[in-house]
Amino acid sequence: MGIKANWYLTSKLAGSGALWRLLSVGVVMLSMAWLSACANDAQLPAIERVVAFGDSNVDNGNLLRITGQKIPAPPRWKGRESNGPVVVEYLARFLHARLESYAVSGATSGESNSMSLLQPQFAARFEGLKATGLSGQVERFIRDGGTLHKSDLVVIWAGSNDLFGAASPDILSQRITEASANFERVIELLHKAGGRRMLVVNRTPRDKIGLPNDQAGMALNAAMAQVVKRASSLFGSDIQLFDAYAAVSDMVRNPQPYGLSETMAWCMTTPACVTEKFDDGLAVAESFINWDGAHKTTKVHRLMARQMLRLVVGAAACRRDPSPASSPLGSASRPPGGQPGGSAADFDPGCRTPAARPGQRPASQ
Repeated sequence: MGIKANWYLTSKLAGSGALWRLLSVGVVMLSMAWLSACANDAQLPAIERVVAFGDSNVDNGNLLRITGQKIPAPPRWKGRESNGPVVVEYLARFLHARLESYAVSGATSGESNSMSLLQPQFAARFEGLKATGLSGQVERFIRDGGTLHKSDLVVIWAGSNDLFGAASPDILSQRITEASANFERVIELLHKAGGRRMLVVNRTPRDKIGLPNDQAGMALNAAMAQVVKRASSLFGSDIQLFDAYAAVSDMVRNPQPYGLSETMAWCMTTPACVTEKFDDGLAVAESFINWDGAHKTTKVHRLMARQMLRLVVGAAACRRDPSPASSPLGSASRPPGGQPGGSAADFDPGCRTPAARPGQRPASQ
């Protein structure tokens, strides 16, 4: 439509045949340049690296390293806040990409780590915990010379820890406003560093749906959606929101297609579940959604990774097992379910589009 308008104005303004031809050539050249720029933005190369920033949802052992192997302690799996690998580990594996995770459990969206608030004396013993919030992680990445490329997928997952202690509506509103500003700044910094493909993930539903803690997360998610929308428009990059709230809500409402059945219980407090070892293969745990009150089981992480795969690559990737024959997850090359890549329930249902809209509350169980 813009090209037609330019053509119309040019024909009106051109007073001679020579000028008309000159201006016409100029319009065509400008139009071709514009189309070429759009094509270049759209034709992103295959993903070769997944770069993660955030909190426990994408921490693959950094807090454990920082604290000298002290926390997260067993029965958590190798420093993950779950009973197995977290979502970015599965996603990188499915994409045949390498993973770099700078995430640290407890990260807020700002500079700080919530451990400094919740366990100040313990946190003070570890210099490495300073500035391990989302903003701190990104700033350090850039300060250390980190760069991003079109073949990178950046995963950003934080915000939940910003809500600790938000005991009143006014405090909650202030925290969400601050978190929104942090996310906007982080996305801008990552874009300046070369990031052209980003996946921002919102807060999952809590184990007790509809209580104030869960409602606070829904308010945060609404703000995050606006941040992603503005950033995508401002930078013109492939910046998408993965609605983890809707994804897990669909699992709660419709567990059977996912191979799930325990929608409310915690695996961590269920003896038959928590005593299973990921490296030996999981059975009971494959039916659980919640690892604890805030974190999800590795089964849910695996399912979300398949949904992310669909979002960033396309539906075709979900109709086959995208896992390589061998896996950087070690024994995860034969994850629960007995076959490389997971159980049959992980394929079509794992990639199904969640029915819930962003922030929509699942039906009561």
